[in-house]
Amino acid sequence: MPEASSHTSVAPARTVLLIVLGALLLGAVAGYLVGQRNPAMHATEARCDSSEGSISCQPVDDSGNVEDDGWTYAVPLDVAWTGGGAQHRGRPECLPPTGSAVSDVVRLAWVEVEVDGAGWRQVVSVSC
Repeated sequence: MPEASSHTSVAPARTVLLIVLGALLLGAVAGYLVGQRNPAMHATEARCDSSEGSISCQPVDDSGNVEDDGWTYAVPLDVAWTGGGAQHRGRPECLPPTGSAVSDVVRLAWVEVEVDGAGWRQVVSVSC
């Protein structure tokens, strides 16, 4: 008789274990999919060199001095940007194509991108 009771207690424990493992796996897959659809947005304050065909920015420290942390941010010429309390799209007015001077400090919003082992920080908006 003791053997019969041990078999009945093992089966529910195994079932509970399988349910818990299944729920963890489902949660991990759901978390990955949500993370891919809504990547983490980051913000960096930067000064930019702006020429006719490109905008290149470097992060600044709390005093507004350019930091050399190894990152340079290429800003798309057709980027979402805010200025004057409104949303815009295109070249930010605060980054005209002067080609000679470093801009005032602007705020860049970016996401991390990785494709085939190569990674970069993609600028998705600028705040003037």
